[in-house]
Amino acid sequence: MVAFTIDFDKPDKNYIAGETVRCKIQINVHSKFKARSLSVRFKGFAHTEWTKSRTVSSGGKTRTVHDRYTGDQEFFKSVQFFIGSENSGEHEIEAKTYYYEAQFILPENLPSNIEHSNGHIRYNVKVKYDIAWGFDKDYTAPFSVSSKLDLNEFPELREPVKQIKEKIFGCCCCESDPMQMINLLPKKGFVPGDVIPITIEIDNNSDVRIDFIKVKLKEHTNFITHSPRTDTRSDSRTLSEHFFHTAVAPFQKKIFETTFHLDPSIDYKLFNGCAIIYTEYFIKSEAESSGCHTNPENSTNITIGTIPFINDTMTNGSNNVVPVMMMPSAPTIFNPTAPPGGVIVEQPLPSYHEITANAPSSFMSPSTSGGIGWNVGLRTPSGAPLASTEKIDQPDLPPPSFEDSQKNPKFVLSEKMKEAESGDTGNGQASAPPLDFYFIFIFQNILSSRASKMFSISIDFDKPDKKYVGGESLHLKLHIDVSTKFKARSLTITFKGAAHTDWTKPRKRGNRTLYENLTGDEEYFNNTIYLIRSDEEIVPKTYTYTTSYRLPENLPSNIEHENGCIKYSVKVHYDVAWGFDKDFEECFYVTPKVDLNQIPNLNSEVLDSKENTFGCWCFKSDPLLVTTLLPKSGFIPGDMIPISLKIENNSDVRIERIRVKLNEITKFTTQTPRIDERIVTKTLDVRDLEANVEPYQNKVFQTNFYLYPNQDYKMTLNCDIVKTEYFVKTEAVPAGCHDTIENSTKIILGTIPFRTTENGSSSFVPSILPSAPAIEEQPLPSYSEAMHGNFNASSPLKMNYKSQSPSEAPLASIESIHEH
Repeated sequence: MVAFTIDFDKPDKNYIAGETVRCKIQINVHSKFKARSLSVRFKGFAHTEWTKSRTVSSGGKTRTVHDRYTGDQEFFKSVQFFIGSENSGEHEIEAKTYYYEAQFILPENLPSNIEHSNGHIRYNVKVKYDIAWGFDKDYTAPFSVSSKLDLNEFPELREPVKQIKEKIFGCCCCESDPMQMINLLPKKGFVPGDVIPITIEIDNNSDVRIDFIKVKLKEHTNFITHSPRTDTRSDSRTLSEHFFHTAVAPFQKKIFETTFHLDPSIDYKLFNGCAIIYTEYFIKSEAESSGCHTNPENSTNITIGTIPFINDTMTNGSNNVVPVMMMPSAPTIFNPTAPPGGVIVEQPLPSYHEITANAPSSFMSPSTSGGIGWNVGLRTPSGAPLASTEKIDQPDLPPPSFEDSQKNPKFVLSEKMKEAESGDTGNGQASAPPLDFYFIFIFQNILSSRASKMFSISIDFDKPDKKYVGGESLHLKLHIDVSTKFKARSLTITFKGAAHTDWTKPRKRGNRTLYENLTGDEEYFNNTIYLIRSDEEIVPKTYTYTTSYRLPENLPSNIEHENGCIKYSVKVHYDVAWGFDKDFEECFYVTPKVDLNQIPNLNSEVLDSKENTFGCWCFKSDPLLVTTLLPKSGFIPGDMIPISLKIENNSDVRIERIRVKLNEITKFTTQTPRIDERIVTKTLDVRDLEANVEPYQNKVFQTNFYLYPNQDYKMTLNCDIVKTEYFVKTEAVPAGCHDTIENSTKIILGTIPFRTTENGSSSFVPSILPSAPAIEEQPLPSYSEAMHGNFNASSPLKMNYKSQSPSEAPLASIESIHEH
């Protein structure tokens, strides 16, 4: 009888809060009827609803009752009449087509649409004929609203965010010290398309190891009902997540950094002005703890708006890679086509004589201990690294069995050598024919060698020494001299920084000795730039490309050791069609930025004591106390480390001499197949002092260490698998058959010194310090005074320095002697 059509001025029917909704209404009436009015209604509302079951007992019987919970909120409701009014009389509606126009200005503060099983927010236009004594004739057309949120109206969202969460493991008397999780964000307000930089600090003062860290971007939507009573339901989803597969050992501090990109294609929900449905976004960090402990979590709320901050200093969506410029431009791109069948003219296949003449007479295996995963090397069709071309000066070895070929090659090599010496393979398996193995090896070597003659690659760094600071940009110029025409699928340049640890451990299995390969890996960055993306015919000439890459801020310094390495490299890779790829890799060096001002308490005086007794039971002596005093614990290369030592000998054993060492201790850690550690100690400097501290005598000594600027100091604060620390170690050597008393004081080496105070004086000890002047002799405390705290142990060791050069500073001096 009546047909309605509503056409909106926007085809997608999507409006922003504050905009005007305009629509044209077409009504086709097929037979006449009477109606009190014709109206159009614009409405926006929210509704929540669900049911809950409960069991009711009555008269010895139980039944299940389903309670219905609802919540409602109306944002606007506007009615416009085309015919009549709400209480008018009847009007005759003739059979014909009617056209009307209506419009409505949406309020500014409206939530976005949502459809969910627990509730919805809807907007619609309804046209209705109000018919007396009959059923109304109506039609409803929905439209959608996008909420508007201007971040500039909330200046507090610009402020940096630091949220701290503490976790204590254990309970009662077994409680650990707290582990702190700190979430750091540069601001709290973002818009779709932004990149959220996230820093997570883990300060693990507990005795529980943290196995790995998870960071998530979460969306949490809450639904609320009011009738018959208030109830809440929520729904969560993870928009992005990142895993840091790095352990944080007990009493260790670690900083993690990552980013989340707010993908504009995701429907972020803004429910401004809605009291029964609202959505929160937050960054959630979670530490996976070892053992039977609950995992500590820390959540930081963020706001996702639609209008960004004005003059925002934070660059959104940027990355570290600077666009590539090519000089000259790359060759013309052709449609990808495979080369014709047959023999490749530029790379003729080797003859059988060439293969057999170059076959090695000893078993060769690839080494797995060199590099951190991107060293250049040949590969088998399955992708495994091929053997090195270097021959091993050993007796002729039996060919490897199939089982042996699947093992770690360098362990197989070790076993094969032993078997060759004894003349017995001992495995009882048929050996694989050697020719197939060597054919693949030599064939690839010959073709790869010929391919290398097709072109040569060189990289020019903007710094001749190739030494960069964390956060600095590398500017490179890549030269490729092509001598033979060929086809390349792609040409890439990759910037990579990573740490790698690797060693083997023997273990017994029956009468055989097996070797277990232990490894650890940590990656800091891995960015690839494509210079050629599709098949191109590369003609003989010289190609030059320039590119740049900005290093991340927090990078450890380079390390090369037999147990592991920290390595930074630039790798150029030519993916050659129907041939062997060409790689060229060159390493560069990174010096980290370690700002001593950013690490708490490094500019404070350090007092470290070690107590020891001689003998046992009834022959036990009174204690010997060795105290080390430093004016601070943070230094930079070029500084002098002044050291005061106090020996309080309350025992009956004479101390013959004192040895002071500056030690560098590097700890290498593996993760696969299990955690294992190796520690390497290197003594950088040593001072031997003729002490001759008699029983019941106290002496104070002073010496110093100079941190030579040309020394290669390793700073690995941000590496978990290769850790280097520096200690001032004091050794008191007693007379007779007694153990040496040792006391180690940790120091931190940085690259940025302490800042100068406002009055112009330096807040840190000068870089070149003399030994301390003589201190006036004063009586030393008795043993009971020292034990009961009535004596300020730092007083007789207080140092007052005046400027001298390193050559003028005496290495050691006895400051005071006191006998009981």
